[in-house]
Amino acid sequence: MFSQYYINATSITGYGGSFEALVTDLSKYKKKHTRVVITSASRTKAKRLAEDLLDRDLNAYYSENKDKEVLEGEILVTLADVDKGYSFTDINYVLITENDIFGSKAAVKKRRKKKFKGERFNSLQELKNGDYVVHENHGVGIY
Repeated sequence: MFSQYYINATSITGYGGSFEALVTDLSKYKKKHTRVVITSASRTKAKRLAEDLLDRDLNAYYSENKDKEVLEGEILVTLADVDKGYSFTDINYVLITENDIFGSKAAVKKRRKKKFKGERFNSLQELKNGDYVVHENHGVGIY
């Protein structure tokens, strides 16, 4: 004998890389006591995102413990490669993915190519003091 359950789910509207739009929605979810899980395929990005959200007075934390219950109003940022997020309004639960926040990997690469105006280098010997560099984990700096 099988039981049937119906749960309404709607797709998450993408944020197009807008951190402010994400924070606005997460603040609304917090007020509604919604449980939120955000996934990232990168441990480094997930940890940084949890820290950035915590700095915005959101109850965010990073964990890889899949058994930990997400409490009402909390935001769990975890390591998982999920393509699309959903809002499950009937159970007050939202799943947001890295793709929802920043766009698909292909879209991110396309945006980066558009913005990229410098040159790639193959070794540190090619750099001169004062050259601007971009590191994927640490951002922009001067060599």
